[in-house]
Amino acid sequence: GHALEPLTLAEAGRRLGGEVIHCQGEDLLLEHPEIPLAVHLDGLWLDDETGQQIPVEAKFSTGDEGRSWSQDIAAGVDMLEAWTKDRSSPWPAGTVQEGWYCQVQAQMLCTGPVDEGGAPYAWLAVVVGARAGCQMVMGLEVDRGAFRLIKIDRDEQLIEKITQAVPAFWERHVIRGVVPDPITPHDL
Repeated sequence: GHALEPLTLAEAGRRLGGEVIHCQGEDLLLEHPEIPLAVHLDGLWLDDETGQQIPVEAKFSTGDEGRSWSQDIAAGVDMLEAWTKDRSSPWPAGTVQEGWYCQVQAQMLCTGPVDEGGAPYAWLAVVVGARAGCQMVMGLEVDRGAFRLIKIDRDEQLIEKITQAVPAFWERHVIRGVVPDPITPHDL
């Protein structure tokens, strides 16, 4: 994933019609000014229409993370993409894409409120499958459907939940040192 990140961001820029700046290293650590939350951005794209810098999150999956439907990378990406266009579509509950959505919302939260120049949306650039990853490395055109560019609108309801949950988690589990309850056997 890290090796493909610059290639993924370059492809996203090509499709968006403008360069996506790769934010390697510590240079683009965004810290929220009021809650204990910080994010690293993969890339930034300048929206020429609004003049705003928009986060671009690069993701790669071989599809080998799991064998159950909930871990089917293509199905989860399809669900997330459909849901962003039509909220009556099924939400990708239990998929890794659910986590990607939350990650991008946390990034937008750390850019600040929209009325103060914060990002109103972000892009999720996804390379699906090992074959597509190899095609990118070799400079070949990626198979149709194996590269997705999904616009994620700011979700103020989820951002409010994050704003409440992060300080509570920090206080209980970091400051007080209470070990979180396990959710799955793997957590043990």
